[in-house]
Amino acid sequence: MTGTTDSAGVPERDRFIPIGKADLVDALARRKGLDEDRVALLESLARWFSLLFHLEFFAQREVLKDRYTVLDPDQPGDGPVPGSLPQAVEFLDQLEKSLQAANFRRLTEQEVGVDSAAAGRVRARVVVPHTTYGAVRFYGRGRWMQTYTLKSFFGLRKQLVKEPVYDFVVFAAAAADDSTLAPRERGRLRPGALYLKLFRDIPQGDLTTLYPNARVVMKLFDKLVIGVPAIVGGLPILINIVPTVTVLLIVLGAYLGISGTVEEDSLKQALAALSGLGALGGFLLRQWTKYERQKLRYQKQVLDNAYFNTINNNRGFFDFVIGASEDSEVKEAILAYVFLSEADGPLSEAELDSRIECWLRVETGKDIDFEVDDALRKLRALGVLVERDGRFSAVPGLDAEAACRALWARMAEEVTRPGAEALIGGHETRAQGVLT
Repeated sequence: MTGTTDSAGVPERDRFIPIGKADLVDALARRKGLDEDRVALLESLARWFSLLFHLEFFAQREVLKDRYTVLDPDQPGDGPVPGSLPQAVEFLDQLEKSLQAANFRRLTEQEVGVDSAAAGRVRARVVVPHTTYGAVRFYGRGRWMQTYTLKSFFGLRKQLVKEPVYDFVVFAAAAADDSTLAPRERGRLRPGALYLKLFRDIPQGDLTTLYPNARVVMKLFDKLVIGVPAIVGGLPILINIVPTVTVLLIVLGAYLGISGTVEEDSLKQALAALSGLGALGGFLLRQWTKYERQKLRYQKQVLDNAYFNTINNNRGFFDFVIGASEDSEVKEAILAYVFLSEADGPLSEAELDSRIECWLRVETGKDIDFEVDDALRKLRALGVLVERDGRFSAVPGLDAEAACRALWARMAEEVTRPGAEALIGGHETRAQGVLT
């Protein structure tokens, strides 16, 4: 089912279920006060669901890793990699399916385009050299309105800010193939490579700071804070030394043999002019140092935000994504099965969706958009769903466990039979077809 969206096209409800599998099973067992035997059966089914989806996503992870080999920027060397932009885009389209299974969604241009100087924790204006990228995508999961304290003016001012924050953000960017880009403009990006980065706890206003080569520019307020004192303090010095500049030039000409002799008063004026120029130069240097220090402070905030919130990069990224996909699939299947098995009679899709979402709202305190159609598809593939006249019920516990055992045997046979490895290398597995 598709959730509603706000005026900016942002889904109002998130699909991520913020409960671990073990905690979810415990909460479902407490819900009806199940006896020990039924709790043991529920835990057994949960393990079977986990095993079956693990086998499916194991094959999917191997497929993704195999395809990513030519796009991996961590290959030996520092020059271009064998991949290309069309390969990277094709890979991202395939990866997006796994991300959707893990309850990630592709972020809209409105979400990514929020001004980083007016929102987020960093509050720095960031410039990104977009010409260095051939394709960029952001994916988010767990979008909640959170309140946090924003400090400014050296920590003297504290402001409570309520803004959307993502539990997890995936940044995927393919480097441009354009070989005409200057080394400084390209930075350390390798042509043909696809960069995958996973972050946690990122405010929506800080999304643009996640680019590897994001560059901070000074805000107008900071320019005024530094520039106005420079003008106010520098003008009196400049006014005082301007009349003596002519005398200074005459003295220099005399010492160089260009003009005549120099009187003592002119020499004193020339020395005063030199002192004034030195003071002006020192003042301007001090203001420039303040300007650069402020830029470095903002740049450090950007780097700290990315460094301390990074979870994984590139090839290691797949273990998290596949694990998250597996975890989400299992939780959705367990929820749908338990609510169907405990119902007094068959339920319609809308009734099942409403019951699960109401329970999740009470259990988590968050309004979650449960993907009931996807959950029913999983139960149907597992062989534990009974469907009649548009209404659904669950296969009894022991029969469901037997169905899982039979499915496990078929999937294990597909994966281990001769030629299965070649199928994985060919980016397709028979095991995946059993559940999907």
